[in-house]
Amino acid sequence: MSRPPLHALQGFVAAARAGNLSRAAESMHLTVSALSHQIKALEERLGCRVFVRGSRGISLTEDGRRLLDRIAPHLDAIEQALRPFAAGGPTDIIARLVAQKLSD
Repeated sequence: MSRPPLHALQGFVAAARAGNLSRAAESMHLTVSALSHQIKALEERLGCRVFVRGSRGISLTEDGRRLLDRIAPHLDAIEQALRPFAAGGPTDIIARLVAQKLSD
């Protein structure tokens, strides 16, 4: 089995934590349809269902629970490791350039 795309795993974790595709999609700045397609592709790649979809939202299957328990801590660690670099993003660079031009 090839590795699933990172964005599909992030979408899965967001949906599992929210218990709702709409809230998870909103938090990821995606449409519900896009997130649903990511999760469906993930399920196909894994060969198992990770969610039970119902009228009141979604719930994890046993396989989904095991997957969440195994990958969520690692995705959280990646997010935590990248946090110090967020201040050096494009917005910060532009702000520094504007400040430099104004001081000239």
